Amino acid sequence: MITSYFNVIDDHLYMPLQLAYEVAAKHNYNSSVLSAVQNLLLVSTQTAKNICQRVT
Repeated sequence: MITSYFNVIDDHLYMPLQLAYEVAAKHNYNSSVLSAVQNLLLVSTQTAKNICQRVT
């Protein structure tokens, strides 16, 4: 049952990623929008690591 749960979570995490790639491709490399997203990803990655550490 836990494997099914992780599969669902995995799907929910990676499905939006493909859409993000498609949207990002429509912006210039130096776009302020892309810079903002990059900064947010750095913060969210650290947040996710902190949560994982707490859970374990």
